[in-house]
Amino acid sequence: MELIIWIFQTLLALVFAGAAMKKLNPSTNNMLAGKQSLPDRKLIFLKILGVLELLGVIGIIVPQLINVYPILTPVTAVCFVLVLTGALFDKIKSKEMKMLPLIVVCILMSIVVAYYRF
Repeated sequence: MELIIWIFQTLLALVFAGAAMKKLNPSTNNMLAGKQSLPDRKLIFLKILGVLELLGVIGIIVPQLINVYPILTPVTAVCFVLVLTGALFDKIKSKEMKMLPLIVVCILMSIVVAYYRF
């Protein structure tokens, strides 16, 4: 079971790292906006969210790996559940259904990681 939890943690880290890179890369910010320019405060919000997602990537892997404050790993997994739940409602509200399966799978993986790491 330990191997499965590590695989889940790695997959979550990869998903969130990819999402963070999209938010932090200025050339993709126009893509996120649907080729329209975003107001500066929305760009700042996207960048802050990208940095927080990168911190989550570190928090889901590193504490458990080096065994320093390993409680941070399940706390990060719970935070991922909260962020992903918000993303789920946002996608449902905007009727963007193609990302829903990935979001649901990531929520389930985060719940499993949080449960087994607590």
